[in-house]
Amino acid sequence: MRKSLLLAVSLILLAPACSLDPKADRDKFVKSGQEYLEAGNFDAARIQFLNALKLDTDSVPAHLGLASVYEGLGEYQSAVGELRQVRGLDPDNTAAALRLGRYYLAAGVRDPDQFKEARKLAQEVLDQEPDNVQAMILLGNAYSGQQDFDKSIEALQKAIQSDPTNLDAYLNMGASRFAAKQPEEAERVFKEAVQKHPESVKAFLALGNFYVFSGDFEKAESAFQKAYDLAPQSGQTLLALVRLYVAEHQPDQAVGVLQKAIQSSKDPIPLQISLADFYLSLHRDQDAVDLLQELHSEHPDREDVNVHLAEVQQRLGRTEDASRTVDAFLEKNPNSGSGHLLRGRLDAAENNFDGARAEVDRAIQLRPDLAAAYLLKVDLQQRRGDLAGAEQTARKLLKIGEAQTVLSADPGNTDAMTARAEAELGLNRLEEARKDFEALHSKSPDNVFYTHRLGTVAALEGEPDLALKYFHEVLEKNPNLADVINDIVAVMQQQGKTQEILDELDRIAATSDQKALVHTLKGRTYMARQEYERAEAELRQAVELDPDNYQAYLLLGQLRLQENRYDDAVKEVDALLARKPNFAPAYLMKAYFRDAAKDVPGAIQNYRKCLELFAEDSPGYAAAANNLAWLLATKGQSLAEARTLAEKAREEDPDNPHYADTLGWVYYQMGNYTLAVDQLVFSVNQGNRDAPHYYRLGMAYYKMGDALHAKQTLEKALQTSSDFDGADEARQTLRDLGA
Repeated sequence: MRKSLLLAVSLILLAPACSLDPKADRDKFVKSGQEYLEAGNFDAARIQFLNALKLDTDSVPAHLGLASVYEGLGEYQSAVGELRQVRGLDPDNTAAALRLGRYYLAAGVRDPDQFKEARKLAQEVLDQEPDNVQAMILLGNAYSGQQDFDKSIEALQKAIQSDPTNLDAYLNMGASRFAAKQPEEAERVFKEAVQKHPESVKAFLALGNFYVFSGDFEKAESAFQKAYDLAPQSGQTLLALVRLYVAEHQPDQAVGVLQKAIQSSKDPIPLQISLADFYLSLHRDQDAVDLLQELHSEHPDREDVNVHLAEVQQRLGRTEDASRTVDAFLEKNPNSGSGHLLRGRLDAAENNFDGARAEVDRAIQLRPDLAAAYLLKVDLQQRRGDLAGAEQTARKLLKIGEAQTVLSADPGNTDAMTARAEAELGLNRLEEARKDFEALHSKSPDNVFYTHRLGTVAALEGEPDLALKYFHEVLEKNPNLADVINDIVAVMQQQGKTQEILDELDRIAATSDQKALVHTLKGRTYMARQEYERAEAELRQAVELDPDNYQAYLLLGQLRLQENRYDDAVKEVDALLARKPNFAPAYLMKAYFRDAAKDVPGAIQNYRKCLELFAEDSPGYAAAANNLAWLLATKGQSLAEARTLAEKAREEDPDNPHYADTLGWVYYQMGNYTLAVDQLVFSVNQGNRDAPHYYRLGMAYYKMGDALHAKQTLEKALQTSSDFDGADEARQTLRDLGA
């Protein structure tokens, strides 16, 4: 880390020395940036491309290089910004247009309007290059995202006709056919893909996944086996087979696949460790220990072997063995971040929190990229009572470190300063955040984002008048920013100025196009004042202006729910469905209202309707799948279907703690307690910290045999609340544990 930082600094120091020929210097920086990019040194590459842009702000190669750097760093918003710059500088650059179009396509999952942007870009490319197959594929996928499957299939068919060997065209065609509920045609296309590409792992994996979603596990096994035979060293093919066998409750088959892979692998140790973990998930604890001890005897100084052996020993309650393993390893390897992390875990398990904190700080010092160390630090904060935002704090600490590294090399880097300011804001380090945003604002006084953030800081510092001053300054420049309008109302709500809110919203409505939002916020304000007739009148106007205004419909439903008028709440949604009979979000709300009314069959029926109407990769589909999975699992219906739905929701939104909670409880109901704990721990760490969530995690610990964590977590549940579904079971379990 220090070497790369010195290199970056040296690049900055050398930059001014070349000044006789700015264009030649620019090209040298671009070439150097490309070399660093190809070597995977993204920080150095970014500095070189930025140096090129200092000499020529319109350098298309430098902007393209920066886009690739940001992609490598996972900063996709910044990558999109660079590609947009290229589009402005070079409208004929079709490669940049297609890259940008793919980003719009991915963003369409959360914002369906982005599919229109992807479609527009694809069409622009085709206007320039009618035979561009990648543009045809982009166009087909954009139409599919908009659920216009006829046009999607038409575009993809043209792609196949133009290039009959293009694998992506076939695979996207198969996916579009399947989404259009044409399974026979989809199967034909996927089969044709593997016939034309018999050596393609990607093709066989796609065929196998099609069969998984179709419920034909025998054919899925055949396709995945072919993919594995083609690439037995690929973790992707191995994982596909193992997941299939686990899903079908064939653990011996999964073990056999792993053992076969171990025998043929050039580096079998990671696979052997994976097999040990799999043994644990099957409750074959001694097999896991035996395998890891054998590995330890053969590789006594290997970090991953020592760490896994000690982790398993700790999990099985053999804490003295685990301590001996870790201490012996650290004696020979005192600079092992993973070793200190595990030592910290052992100290925490023995309630030696000061020792644990010292070890985890040492682990972070040695391995700033060791995410698990930050998570343990968060766990220690939670035990000290700092529950809110602990994991977010850890993530922000990581982000600050990254920003500081860049700023050390390039003090004027606006992106890095913005990242640092955002991180400081998230950590509630308001003075530092304010200074950074003030510096950014002075550089770019017309940038409303920085003005908005200064208002946010002022609000958090308890200066509502200053916050409103900044927010009003933003609205003067752009009266249509919904976030700013919401923030103005939030600040005034904290002051209890409901009448002032209504007056303010009337003033905003005079200049802003956000009429529906204004009526929605007025309706919510009237609800807070318990003036329900006026609230309903405002919400009706909001719906009239924007029939897709989900918040207004939800608030109208809440008005009815407050009166326990469940049928009337449903009628609010049915009024929308009368105009838009296939409007999927309406069915989601209807299912929610049925669920609230304890009408389980009605809720299930409407959640199933959601699954028919939502695209499978949409947030609405994930929400419906999660809620349906919960009902199926808690009402003792199909656990297999519940698992499939919950896993799908988790896959679509991996950061959602509620989806993790559902999946964890489904695994618990199925007896997969190790998998359950993983999901439920994530759920609690991400903010689900009420009694039922602690209860579910505690029961999973108990069933897994982790008595210490079970006791601590169940006690936490009962401390949080003495009355919740499962409270009696929690008390009985604690009695069984001797607590």
